[in-house]
Amino acid sequence: MEHQDTMSDSDDSLDDESVKEYQRLEKYYDNFYKTKTNSITLFFIYVDKNEVESLHEKNFIFNEESKICSDELVFIIKKHEILHNKKYKLTHLLRYNFTMEPDEILKMKQDYTGEYLDIIKSYLSDIYFSDTVDILQDINALFFVFTRDTFILDDNRLRKKNKKTNRVRFRDDLHKKTKKQK
Repeated sequence: MEHQDTMSDSDDSLDDESVKEYQRLEKYYDNFYKTKTNSITLFFIYVDKNEVESLHEKNFIFNEESKICSDELVFIIKKHEILHNKKYKLTHLLRYNFTMEPDEILKMKQDYTGEYLDIIKSYLSDIYFSDTVDILQDINALFFVFTRDTFILDDNRLRKKNKKTNRVRFRDDLHKKTKKQK
């Protein structure tokens, strides 16, 4: 009986040691598990005459569910559509959400180009971000591309100034038969 107690104690200590060793090794891999996206970087790109005029970035912390509500999105757009007293128009909204699985990261080549960029077509709907490998959370982003196309604005103004209304009158009496035609 003594012999069984000794074996049981040694098995318990072996189990404790293996669990501790597993936990120690696992701690190094915690950063490679997918977690809920808590924040992203917002990039504001201002383009004028086909050149980038300005670039700003801002950290955005999600309130809930890794999403930006449509109300928040509209507020962000309105807040950033004016820069240096010039009004810009939002022309593109792009979401970069890195969703690669942890085991795929080890297989990834160095010349990886990325396939996680989405064009957001509706600015009036919520934008969701999927879970991301913890160590790569910082690369998730939303890009706002604002343009100021002065040529089109000036062209529209010219069209409005030079626009004349041509009046066309339809005469009913041309279609009526006259006394001579009867």
